[in-house]
Amino acid sequence: MEEWKEALEAAVNKTIGAWNKASEAFLSHDQKGFEHWHNEFNRYVETFSHAIGIPEEDFISYLEEKGLYKNNVNQKSE
Repeated sequence: MEEWKEALEAAVNKTIGAWNKASEAFLSHDQKGFEHWHNEFNRYVETFSHAIGIPEEDFISYLEEKGLYKNNVNQKSE
């Protein structure tokens, strides 16, 4: 069971990390970087939700509970 928790935590961290990188690229006006990381985020959501066996919307809700949208990007835009 511990391995499952570790795998889920790694998936969450990887997906949130891709979102943060997409956000940073967007704020830096790096269109290529934004497209890359936004595509990676979507790919991770699709892959990990399928692997877990839940709808993508549920995985995104779980990501939100774990801190999606909470990063230093807001500080950079001030």
